[in-house]
Parts: sequence; structure tokens; C-alpha cells
Amino acid sequence: MIARMRVYGCVTLLSVCVSHYLSATPLVLAAEQNNPELEHSKLLFNCIFAAIDEAPQIVSFPWARAKHEFALGNVDGVLLSSPEDKLEGVSTYPVLLEKWYSIQLDQTDYFIAADSRLGVVRGSPEEFWLQQHQRQAKMQANNLEQLVEMLQAGRIDYLLADYAQVMPLLSERNLMTNVHLRFVRFVAKQVTLSAEVVAKQPNIIDNFNRQISQCDPKVYRLNQAERAGALRFARDISRYALAKETVRSQIEARLIASRQGPDPDFEKLDRLWRNELRNRRYSLIESMLDLPLSRSLVNVERAYPQIREIMLTTEEGAMLGLSRPTSDFYQGDEEKITAITDGAYVSDIYFDESTNTFETQVSLTIDTAEGTAVLIVGLDLEALYSQQDVTP
Repeated sequence: MIARMRVYGCVTLLSVCVSHYLSATPLVLAAEQNNPELEHSKLLFNCIFAAIDEAPQIVSFPWARAKHEFALGNVDGVLLSSPEDKLEGVSTYPVLLEKWYSIQLDQTDYFIAADSRLGVVRGSPEEFWLQQHQRQAKMQANNLEQLVEMLQAGRIDYLLADYAQVMPLLSERNLMTNVHLRFVRFVAKQVTLSAEVVAKQPNIIDNFNRQISQCDPKVYRLNQAERAGALRFARDISRYALAKETVRSQIEARLIASRQGPDPDFEKLDRLWRNELRNRRYSLIESMLDLPLSRSLVNVERAYPQIREIMLTTEEGAMLGLSRPTSDFYQGDEEKITAITDGAYVSDIYFDESTNTFETQVSLTIDTAEGTAVLIVGLDLEALYSQQDVTP
């Protein structure tokens, strides 16, 4: 059993702290002191914990101490951790997505200039991330308010911070008309529980994850500028990479082939496809990857670092060609086909834990002389937005 630390009082911003306990031994979760994100997320946490019949006690510490208490086993979990924290436990899906921007008051591209004066909050995740990537901030502030003051006074050229946290401070100082932004990265904020807790409650992570989008559907949504940027990129791929005569002929040949012979048994094909993935013995999959169209799609993926995968299907979702094996052969029962409206669809953000990347899928219909195909592109959002203006 986890050794229980003395609880000096839970963080009252979470109503679950003062509600009646639904379990005999409530979880004890550590959180960072004075973290505004915890305040902004209180309704989400209240909703999730109520839905999974948990009423945790929340104790606050300086962030380094919170992680240390978790490592010692004195608390059951940590609120709003990130993958960079490298905690030894089991993490939920992201409950919050930070969007880090470099922010300046003129149009000089300071982010790539070696001699520019970058400012960050001392001890912040931004400072830690810069150090991991062999970059050093020239000046550190004690808090975000002081950092914005330094920018306004000209003591730094630009700062690195989460958009949602810094924008109100810039607005208060009437700096918004002069602000220039450059997207840098997403940061996932999660709940991390100890392996011991998960062993005792094997379903707790899955139950928690199922409630995130139920309690706050906006968590994984792209804003209007971000959606437009993803759609614009996919249209450029369709307009240039797939408009070549050889590729267009390959698409039309596959559309013709898809209409020949008896109607395919998609359930049988999906079972065979998944069995091959599981056993790593490819036959059907290899036959698809060997198609000229698939080889062309592999070349498109290699040419664009923003692309994680690319495929073409019929309007019904039958596979025509693909750049890499997918989880299913038939795509017609998924939103990337069923939710296409006016010839296009852009998914919400999803987090690939295996690669620590934030991705979206974009679908576009493509009209050819032999009918309509659907282009489906999986995009690495950080790679994409670092090359685009996606100012909210």
C-alpha cells in the first residue's frame, strides 16, 4: 500500500476536495502551487472525477517537490504533468494542450537569430525544453508578468510562453496591436498515476480517458486558423503532388479496378488485414504496398516531413493505395470518410504516444475521369504549423 503523506489541506479550487468521498481511500494527487492552468481546468477535473467515482485529495507543492513526492510514493499521482517530466507511472490522454509561441513586438525573426535576447520564466517547462535542445535563454524572469514587462521595456527581443497564459497579460498592457507570433510547439498536460494505483484499479486510465472529450469537447479541437492551415496544406498536396499525369493515371486505374469483380467482403478483408498486422506476415498488405500508386504515395510522404501517412480510397472507403500499413483495410466506417462535408474533413487533434507527436487527419475528395477518390493525409501538426502562420 502506498505510504500516505500527511495532507496539509487540499486545493479548494477542485470541488471534489470538499465533497464526500466515494471510495474508502481517496487518491492523493500532487499539483503545482499557484498554477493558473489548474484553476482553468477545475470544471474539467470535477466532471471527470465525478464520472469515474473518484474524489481525490489535491495537495500543492513547488513543481520539483510535487514530482519528488510522486517518485517517493508519497502521493498517488500528479496533475498536469507532461511527457518531458518522464515520470515513472501511467499517464492519461492529454487533458490540456498548451500552445507555445515565440512572441515579440516587431517583425524581426528573432527565433532563428543566434544573438537574439530570448526571455523565459526561470525554472519553467519552456526553459527546461530549451536546455534539452541546447538553447539558452539570455534572461529569466521570476514569473510571466515580469517577463511581459521585460518585453515591453525592450530588455528582451522575444519571449517563449503558452499562448493562453500570456495573451491576457499582453492585452492588459495594450500590446496586442504590436504583437508578432510564431508557433513553436504543442505540449500535452496529463494526469499521471502510479503503477501501483493502476494495478489496483486496472480500468481507471481508460475510464478517465473516455470522459475527457465528454466533459470538454474543445480539448482536442483545432482553432479556425489551425484547421484552415491543415486544409490548405492537403489541398496543395492534391493540387501539385497528385496532379502529375502518372499519379493521376494510377488513381484512375485503381478506381477502375475497384469496380471490377464481385463486391468485396470488407469484414473479411479487415480480419485478414489485422491478422497480418498482428502476425507481421504480409500478403494482402504487401500486395497493396506494391501497387504503383502506393509507391507514388511513399514518395510524396518522403518529400514532405509534415506528412505522417497518406492514402487514397474510394468514396465508400475501400483502399486504393497507401504509403504505410494502416490499422484497417476498410476506412468507410470512420469519420475521415463519413464526416466529409463539401468535399473536405479535418479531424480534431490526436496525440500519438509512441512518437510523442500531435496529429490530425485531413480528407479531400478528388474528381477524376474515372470517378471520385478520397485523399486522406495524416499530418504532424508541429512540423506543419512551424512553417505556417496559424495565429489564432
